[in-house]
Parts: sequence; C-alpha cells; structure tokens
Amino acid sequence: MAKTWGVTFEGQEVSLQTLVNHDRVDLKFGIDAEKNVYMMSKTEGKIYRIED
Repeated sequence: MAKTWGVTFEGQEVSLQTLVNHDRVDLKFGIDAEKNVYMMSKTEGKIYRIED
C-alpha cells in the first residue's frame, strides 16, 4: 500500500499530489539565512515556505 503524505495549505489539509497538481511529487527543500525552510515543486516551479 502506498503512503500518502499531506500538508496544511491555506487552512486545508491536502495531499502533496493535490498541492502540486500532479501524480508525481518531485520536491526540493532549502533553508535561508533566517532559518526559514522552503519547499519547491519541480513540477510547477512554485516555492512554498514551511511554517509551524
């Protein structure tokens, strides 16, 4: 059985597939000088800042 990962985006819990609008979830993660964590969707080229 495949595991589905999700996130809360704009107050709604969504799967990563829904977030990137594609069956394939290809993500990159990064951190800036202020220690903010970011996630980039390679499929659509969007960058999301991860918050607590």
